[in-house]
Amino acid sequence: MVFPFAAKSEECSTVRNCVTPSAGTGVPKPRYPVAAVENAAAILDYLSTLPDEAGIASIAPAVGLPPSTVHRLLDTLCWLGYASRNPQTRRYKLGLKLFDLGCTVVNQMGFGRAARQYLEELVSLSGETANLAVLSDDGKVLYIDKVDSPQVLRSGIHVGYKAPLTCTALGKVLLAWLPEDEVDRLTAGGLERRTKNSIADAEVLRAHLRQVREQGYATDDEELMIGIRCVAAPIFNRHGNVVAGLSISGPSSRLGLAELRALAPELIRRAALISRTVP
Repeated sequence: MVFPFAAKSEECSTVRNCVTPSAGTGVPKPRYPVAAVENAAAILDYLSTLPDEAGIASIAPAVGLPPSTVHRLLDTLCWLGYASRNPQTRRYKLGLKLFDLGCTVVNQMGFGRAARQYLEELVSLSGETANLAVLSDDGKVLYIDKVDSPQVLRSGIHVGYKAPLTCTALGKVLLAWLPEDEVDRLTAGGLERRTKNSIADAEVLRAHLRQVREQGYATDDEELMIGIRCVAAPIFNRHGNVVAGLSISGPSSRLGLAELRALAPELIRRAALISRTVP
C-alpha cells in the first residue's frame, strides 16, 4: 500500500493567480513583462495542477484567456515540446520537454548526482523512502528526487510534488537557517494546517525552528499526513546557505519518534557529504 498524495494542493482560476514568477526567487517583476510569455506560462502552470489531460474549453476560463488565444499558444507549445496533444481526445497535457528541462535544472544545482548515491544508502540503512527537496519559486517544498522503500506500505510522495513548508520536516530545514524576515515573508499568508499536528502559531513555529537549528535536523510527526512521519537534515552550499534538504519518510507504524531520532545522525552525516559537492 502506498500512501497517496494529491498532485497539487493549489488550483488556479485566472492567469494572475496561475503564474507566481517571483514568490521564492527574489526576482522583481520586469518593467515591461511580455504578455505572451506570461500567458503561455499560465497555461503550463494550470496543466501542472491536473492529474490528466484537459481541453481548451476548460483551460481557457481557468487561465482567463479567450479560447482562440489558448489554442494558438498550445499549438506553439506542442510544436516546441512543452505541451502534448492527444489526437484522439484533442486534449492537452504537459510535454516531455519540461521533464528534460527539470532534469537539467537538478544537474545544474551541482549535487543531484551525488545525492542519488546517498538516497540509496539511506533506503538500505532504514528500509524507508529517502527524499531530496528544495524551496520552490512559489514558497513550497519541491521534491526533486527520491528512492522508494522496498516495503509494500510506504509513503507515496512523487518527484515534482509540492508541500507546505511548515507541515514537513524538509520544509522546516529549508526555513530554519533563513533570516527571520525571509521566514516571515514565506509564511505571510498564514500557516497551512494539513492535520491536527500541524504547527498553527507563528511564535510556536519560530521556537520550533530554533530547536531545528540547535539539533541540526527536523521531524514531521504526522503533520503533513496522519500515518506518515519524517526526519530531514539540511544541505548547505559553500557560503553556508541551505539549498536543499535530505529526508527519510515512512509509515508511523514503523517510524516512531525514537526511530526518527536514531536515524538523524546518519542523515546529517550524508547531508554534510552532499554539501561538500555544492558550489
